[in-house]
Parts: sequence; structure tokens; C-alpha cells
Amino acid sequence: MSSPTRSDDRHELAAGLRALRLDSGCSTTELARRLGWSQSKVSRVERAVTLAKPDEVDEWARLLHAAPELRSRLTELARRQGVELTEWKRRVAPGRRKVQEEIRALEAAASAIWVFAPQVVPGLAQTGAYAAVMFRLGQGQALSPEELAGAVQARLARQAVLGDRAKRLKLLFTESALRRSLLPASAMRDQLQRMVEVARLPNVEMGMVAFSTRERTHIYHGFSIIGDPDVDRAALVLAETVTSSLRVRDPDEVRQYVEHYRRLAEGALFGDELVAFLQEISARSPWS
Repeated sequence: MSSPTRSDDRHELAAGLRALRLDSGCSTTELARRLGWSQSKVSRVERAVTLAKPDEVDEWARLLHAAPELRSRLTELARRQGVELTEWKRRVAPGRRKVQEEIRALEAAASAIWVFAPQVVPGLAQTGAYAAVMFRLGQGQALSPEELAGAVQARLARQAVLGDRAKRLKLLFTESALRRSLLPASAMRDQLQRMVEVARLPNVEMGMVAFSTRERTHIYHGFSIIGDPDVDRAALVLAETVTSSLRVRDPDEVRQYVEHYRRLAEGALFGDELVAFLQEISARSPWS
């Protein structure tokens, strides 16, 4: 089964909803008002970026006076997509090795990568022990040793991209990531040492938004920007919620994420300041 973001049914649904709105002469702003949505949500649904629920699709069709057959067809497409999304999440849930391998391929083809991790160490700088904890916490079911090992191996394999000096990599996290009690003190010190090593790579710019940093913008959620939208035609943004995975491909939206990253990084610690901070935290071992 392909990812739901690539489904023909999903694009048929988006195109059908857009055509229905255009035929009715209703603007996205007016439709959003009538639905009680934001205008951006209407736009995302029409571009197949956001999946509307069956009842939302039915209300869209009702408000625009769709013929009964079309209304039923669009609602059924939404229902099937909901099932497909659920099945896709079940498929990737055991270890998520396949997802890590897909991301590795995307990163290998990109000229630049930006990662913002609000409360965790960025995956490209994680040790095996830290990655294992992340997969355990991120699953709703117990992983077998084989599934966990496969997921960790796949995530660590992505770090080969750090050795490509032709790529620009920017990794940003917050101080909260260093304060969480996720690992024994000795394992967390190993994690901090790994971050020091990554921070010293010539093609990597690693930064930390400290508690003392005066923030320039709101922290909404973590995300990865894979590819420069001004260079890479396939540039996209990856983000995850509790229930789904989001891929943003519109170049203008990807540029907005790049700008958001830039503002998040203003005032962050970089270079020698960051290394000194990591070494100080390691010496004090606040997780003991």
C-alpha cells in the first residue's frame, strides 16, 4: 500500500471538493466561514495536504448543494482515506524501520536539511541508546527486540549524511531536550559527547534554544525541512502529530518553514558556546 498522501483517491477527493467550490462561485474565505474553519484549512484540503473527515466532507458538499450522487461519492472517498490512513499507521508502527529508510533516501538526495526538535535530540545526532528510547516512547504497543533493533539501525544509518561535506545541515533543539530523564546518566553523557562531535563537523550548524534565550517566535511543533526549496525540486517538510504524518511540498510553504526555522534560531547557542554548555551539563549530570 502506498502512503496516503500519494493515493489517487485522495487527490480525486481534493480535486472534487475544489471543483464543487469553484462551480458554486464560493471563495475559500467564504466557505471557511460557513464551515467554521480557517481559510488555510480549506486550501490545504483542496491541495490534498490535509485529509478532511467524512462528516466534514459531507458538510462541505451539503453547503455547496452538491448532487446526492456526488455528495455520497466524496464522503465515501473521505471514509476510505481514513481507513487507508489507519492501515498505513499500522504498517509503519512496528519499529517504523521503513519510514526511516524512506527519510534516509530523501536526505541523501537533498542539498540541505533543517531539523527543529523542540524537546528531543535531533535524530541525526542521536546515539543508539537514545534512539531506542525514542522508539519505545513513540509506540502504542510493545516492540519485539528485532523490531526495535531494526528501527534503531535504520535511524543511525541516516547519520551517514553527516559525512557529505557538500550538504548543509542545520540542527536545532531546545534546552528541554537535555533536561529530560530518558537515560541513565552514563548513557546521557555519551549522548552529549555525540552531540559535541556532530556540532564540530564543518558542514553542520547545531544550535540550542536555551531557557534564557529571548524567543523571537512561537514554538508550534517539531519539523524537518529536507531540501532547499530554491534548489531542490523535491524539497518538502516532514512533521508528525500524535495520530498522523504530514508532508508539505508546496514550495512557498516550505519557504515559510525555512523562515520559521531562522526565527527560532535567533539568539540560540552555537559553536563553542554550545559545546561549552553541553560539556558543563555533562559534568553536572542533572539526570542522576
